[in-house]
Amino acid sequence: MLLRILTVLCLSSLLAAQTAAAEPTDALASVLRGNPQIVLTLDFGRHWRGPERETLQQISSLHPILPSYHLKDLPEQVGIAADAIDRLTIIAVTPGGEIGVRPSFAGIVEAVDAKSIDGLIQKYVGADPTVAIVAGREVVRNAASGREAHRIDPRTAALGEFGAVGTC
Repeated sequence: MLLRILTVLCLSSLLAAQTAAAEPTDALASVLRGNPQIVLTLDFGRHWRGPERETLQQISSLHPILPSYHLKDLPEQVGIAADAIDRLTIIAVTPGGEIGVRPSFAGIVEAVDAKSIDGLIQKYVGADPTVAIVAGREVVRNAASGREAHRIDPRTAALGEFGAVGTC
């Protein structure tokens, strides 16, 4: 039974990733014109608020070896719950597209509502942030954490390490 549920979950995730790749958001399309090395899209909303919600929550609470086990900690760690995320796109960007250079990581979070994005940016960047204008965008930064974020639209934010978010 558990194997069947995990197989369905994996297949659903693959189908969601194919759908997301076929229909990129404007934010994702702008990143794809840069130098991404890895692009991973997770369609949270379809699963965490869909008909399989109960099953996913049961599976996710079984053991810490499951990646979804730690989703319960998201509100404390980054200020947003898994069921408040519609789509998460993780991007590894290498400056100049050079091979062998450690990539910078950025993420684009599409949330259910603007309030969720406010909490995410505040918690992710950390206390005492500064605001800078980067490529015409207002970017919230924190030198102590090395993190930055900016709002793409009311329900979408780009987050990442210094320098990576400017590409989003």
